[in-house]
Amino acid sequence: FTWLVVMIAAYSLILIPMGSLLPLMIFAYFEKGAWEAGMVESVWAAGMVVGSFVLGMTGATKNRIYTLSAAALVIGATTLCAGLLSKDGFILFAVLTAAMGLATPFYNVYIAIFQSRIAPEYLGRVMSIINSSAVLATPLGLAIAGVTPDTVGRHKWFAISGILMCVIALLFAGVLSVRNTDSGR
Repeated sequence: FTWLVVMIAAYSLILIPMGSLLPLMIFAYFEKGAWEAGMVESVWAAGMVVGSFVLGMTGATKNRIYTLSAAALVIGATTLCAGLLSKDGFILFAVLTAAMGLATPFYNVYIAIFQSRIAPEYLGRVMSIINSSAVLATPLGLAIAGVTPDTVGRHKWFAISGILMCVIALLFAGVLSVRNTDSGR
C-alpha cells in the first residue's frame, strides 16, 4: 500500500492546484468573465454527477487499480490538451473540463480499494494517513502552482501538469506492487 499512497499524494500535489488555477486560466488566458467561469465549474460538476452515476451503474473494473489508472490518465490527458489550446479554444476547454469531471469519480475508487483491503480495526488510521498525505501535498502544490504559472504561462502549466499526471497514471498500473494491491478481490 505504501507506493499507492505515495503515488496518490504525488498526483494530489499536481491535481489539487488545478482547481485554483481554473479561474485564472479562464480570466487571464481565455480573457473570459464570471459567467464563463461559473459555466466551466458547472460543466465540471455535471461531469462528476454523470461519472458517479455511470460508476454506480457499472462498477469499476475487476482490478480497480486499472480503473484508477485509466481515470488518472483521462484527467491528465484532458489537462494536457487544455494547456495546448489557443486563446480562442474556450469552448473546447469547457468540454475538456467536463471530461475531467466525468473521470473524477473513477479516480476516487482508490478509497474503495483501501476500504476493502484494510482490516476494519485499522481502517480509520490508514484512511487518516492517506487523507493527510493528500492534504499535506496541497500547500506544497499550491506554492509551486502559485509561482510557476506566472513564469511559464498558465496554459503551459496546465500542459506540464497534464504530462506529469499522465506519467503517474501509467505508474499506477505499471508498478507491480501497486497493480497487485487490488488483485484477487
